[in-house]
Amino acid sequence: MRLNISELIHAAYHAARYLPKASSQLIRDLAERLDTTQAALCESLKIRDALAAENAAIKTMNDCLSEELRSYESDGAFEGPKMHLLWWRMETPATDAWVNEQRAAGRVEGVNFAAARLAAAFNNGFIDKPTAEVYDVVKAVLGAKEELATAPDDGLSGEYAEQALNDWAAQLRGSQV
Repeated sequence: MRLNISELIHAAYHAARYLPKASSQLIRDLAERLDTTQAALCESLKIRDALAAENAAIKTMNDCLSEELRSYESDGAFEGPKMHLLWWRMETPATDAWVNEQRAAGRVEGVNFAAARLAAAFNNGFIDKPTAEVYDVVKAVLGAKEELATAPDDGLSGEYAEQALNDWAAQLRGSQV
């Protein structure tokens, strides 16, 4: 059985009651240290996430400024140092990794949300389809989570789905006339 940190701390305090005094005190001290360390780690992760978000915003601003400078330099109106070359090559691997992690988490959360909405609509009588069909669709939507991690950027986005809905709506209107 694998305990999470809170459960481990609770179990250590509980077990300490049944140990000899010296061992009991050692276990309580370890549990207290683990609890304090966990709290510090959680706070550090919050700070890290806030800093990474700020870095992502700075990087976006930097990219925009670099593009702006490039346009000034390319039309001959500015003869100073080619600053955009420095800014353009600025690499931020930690920020890039964090941003990609956040995007992936957001995509997975979006897939979960869409699947849950579909299942709830069916369970509450808003979708009049056989259970097997709804099951297949919900399963396919949830299956997209695994595909998102390795999916190429092939243009299949919300815009594609919206266009498909518009096309289908037009077809349905045409068949009802």
